[in-house]
Amino acid sequence: MALLKFEGKGVSTLTDPGFVYFIRAEVGGPVKIGWATNVGSRLYQMQAHNPFKLLVLGGFAGSGKDERVLHDRFAAHRLHGEWFEPVEELLAEAARHSAFEWQPMKSRRLPDIDFANMTYAAFPHPQSKGATP
Repeated sequence: MALLKFEGKGVSTLTDPGFVYFIRAEVGGPVKIGWATNVGSRLYQMQAHNPFKLLVLGGFAGSGKDERVLHDRFAAHRLHGEWFEPVEELLAEAARHSAFEWQPMKSRRLPDIDFANMTYAAFPHPQSKGATP
C-alpha cells in the first residue's frame, strides 16, 4: 500500500478517509489542493508558517486518491508542490465544494460548519482548551 503523508502519530495511506480541501493565500494568491483528517488543524499549522492570510475555499469528504486526481487535473497550473495558480477552472471547482459538507467520522472531526470565507482565526489552537482532539 502506498504511503501518502505523515498524520500525527500514524501514517496515512491513499485510501484513508479524510477531507480534500482548497485553501487560498489571500485574494489573488495561489491555491493549495490538499488532504487532511482535520482541516482546521491543518489550516492552523499552515497559517503559522505563512505570511499571507489563508482562506478555506471549500472541500469534500475524500481520500488521498481524490487529492491526486485533482493534482493531475490541474498539473498544468502547478506552481510548486501542492500549490496551483488560481485559474478560473480551479476556482470554479473549489466553488462547487464551498458549502464544505462534512460527513461524520469517528475521530478527529470538525463540527458541521459552512467554511466559505473562514480563516484560521476561527479555529482554536490544537493544544488549547476547547480544541477538538
